[in-house]
Amino acid sequence: MVYPLLFPRGEQGWSNEMEHVEERRSAKRNRVTQLQFYAYRLSVRSGFSLLHSSGKLFQQYVVDAYVKTEGSRLNYIRLNQKDLRVEFYRGLLDALTTRASNNNLRVGKLVILPSSFQGSPRSMHQNYQDAMAMVRKFGRPNLFVTFTCNPSWPEILNAMQGRERPENRPDIVVRVFKMKLSELLDDLIKPNEITNAEKKRAVLLAVCGIKTLGVLRSLLAPESPSTKSYDDLIKVLKEHSAPTYSEMYRRFQFHKRLQHNNETVSSYVTELRRLAEECNFGATLTERLRDQLVCGIKDDALQRRLLAESTLTFNEAFSRAVAAESAAEQAKHIHSQKFNTGNSTNLIRQHSNNNKRTFQK
Repeated sequence: MVYPLLFPRGEQGWSNEMEHVEERRSAKRNRVTQLQFYAYRLSVRSGFSLLHSSGKLFQQYVVDAYVKTEGSRLNYIRLNQKDLRVEFYRGLLDALTTRASNNNLRVGKLVILPSSFQGSPRSMHQNYQDAMAMVRKFGRPNLFVTFTCNPSWPEILNAMQGRERPENRPDIVVRVFKMKLSELLDDLIKPNEITNAEKKRAVLLAVCGIKTLGVLRSLLAPESPSTKSYDDLIKVLKEHSAPTYSEMYRRFQFHKRLQHNNETVSSYVTELRRLAEECNFGATLTERLRDQLVCGIKDDALQRRLLAESTLTFNEAFSRAVAAESAAEQAKHIHSQKFNTGNSTNLIRQHSNNNKRTFQK
């Protein structure tokens, strides 16, 4: 018997034969899953609950419930590989078999986690591809929002009963966090679907925060933010938070940028491309990158060789710079190995001479 303190009367746990009540049954599923069973157990009801009042033992019970539910899902995936259409990954199995045979290894049974299993490599890769597709469609994001949970939120503390503490009620903490996260996403997404200008302005002033509202009042004084349109408010905030620089200043920054010590050629070129984004070079971008790469590179010998070329493109200059950098690193490594070998030989000779002198004495 597991958890005798939580279930002193030996209450029934989950089993494969546990069926839904009549009104919850369906043609595809008529039995209770582990997730549904533990969700029922963790639900809050009126009256005293021994389970929710067990402190750390309740935390352990929740962790065990999660592990058993995840293990059940993994076991289903392992036993239903054909139904999950993993035969499309046959090429992966062939590659693993070939590699194992070349290394004289024995291949075990391959179990592939589909992308439908949350947290699997394919699920993470699929989420990454979706994110990159959104970047290609809408452009790079402007904000990186981190939303964390505060155990001292009033909604959490008000749900505590008696001497309960938030760390002993993960079920309440998670539910409050999920509701607040959904509310935040609604605040960020719903204004984009509003077409009425007055409603947009009202939502902006409601969710921008006290500090931002104070900034708007200071910038618009003696007028009030409520008298301005939504577009005017956005324009004022953008001009205040991101002042525009002249194109000449951006180009000055680009031409002033030289390769730093211990900075690779690839990193230097990446930084040049970033600086060139707001320089409006147009069709001459590659020529400007080539010129700044050659003039700003720190290797004097390589710089002289590149300047001696009469017809040199940016790609050629970049390839030669990377190759020269790699060759310099390899030569440095070889030289250090020779130096270490020479020192070892001298030590051996010195030790041999000492032994000879000792023998002669």
